[in-house]
Amino acid sequence: MKLSKQERIAAIVVVILLILVAGVFLFIKPNFETIGETRNTLNAKKAEYDSDVARVETKEDLKKKILEAYDVGKNTADMFFPELAAYQADDEFRAFLEQCDANVLVEDLEVTAPDTIGLASNMFIPESVSYALKDYVNQGRNVDPTKTDPGLIRQTMIQKYLGDPQTIGATTVTCKVRAVDTQSLLDFADEVNSYQKEENGKTIRKAVSLSNITFEDLKTANEYDLKVEELINDAEKAAADTFKSKTGKTLTGFEEDNDKKAEEEDGQGSIDEVIYSMECSITFYSIERMQDPTERLNEQDNRGPSTDGTASDTTSGATSAA
Repeated sequence: MKLSKQERIAAIVVVILLILVAGVFLFIKPNFETIGETRNTLNAKKAEYDSDVARVETKEDLKKKILEAYDVGKNTADMFFPELAAYQADDEFRAFLEQCDANVLVEDLEVTAPDTIGLASNMFIPESVSYALKDYVNQGRNVDPTKTDPGLIRQTMIQKYLGDPQTIGATTVTCKVRAVDTQSLLDFADEVNSYQKEENGKTIRKAVSLSNITFEDLKTANEYDLKVEELINDAEKAAADTFKSKTGKTLTGFEEDNDKKAEEEDGQGSIDEVIYSMECSITFYSIERMQDPTERLNEQDNRGPSTDGTASDTTSGATSAA
């Protein structure tokens, strides 16, 4: 069967269309999909590149902030002692006594084994009284003492930066402190609470606390004992005089010169009778110091960013150390 000219032309057109459709599905469409995937990969790489550029631009600022944070932490750590064994705490306490100006005598020194203690901030909240007239006068006023009182502002900042209680090391020294007057004991306590030490060419306030104070006033105790003894002697003398006036006899066991013996003994006494003393505990607080990140940061500068667009191991290490 022969096809007409129009039929042959129509068949050729159909074949051409089939070839075009097959070509689109076999060649053009996969290439479009490949182009789309390539475009997505390109966009992702551009985003990584932009991130790396931004990271490089902020690298110096980040390095500066890391070093500043380390300096702040280092200055805070200077207040604390390194971890102290018992003999080291004994040496630190003796170093404190060498520069202590209070006229005291330290006895019965005992050092406990190193231990841990929780360090936390304590907030002082002043008492507030409310009554109708006060509420009426202050109506419409929202006064927050934590934002106006300097002391509470400082405590709020301490609590903010300290956060949850932190566990640190502690070594405690217990002793008895003796002095000829109470002021010397108070001076000793003040020096413990404000202990400063010369380290690395600068004076540093050290983390030391004074606690468990038991104060003993031997002079007052001795005066009380003498007064009690005097009252007893007066009572015995009055009883003897009454007994003698009533019966004409001397009270058995009582002698007339007891008063004179008591008066002679009043002028005598041991040195302990005029010595004040207190038992107390002195705790040295210690923490582990941070590593200096300067060397690792310098290594990062020399190495530069890694080829895969991620941060180098040196950067991560420096950040962790800071």
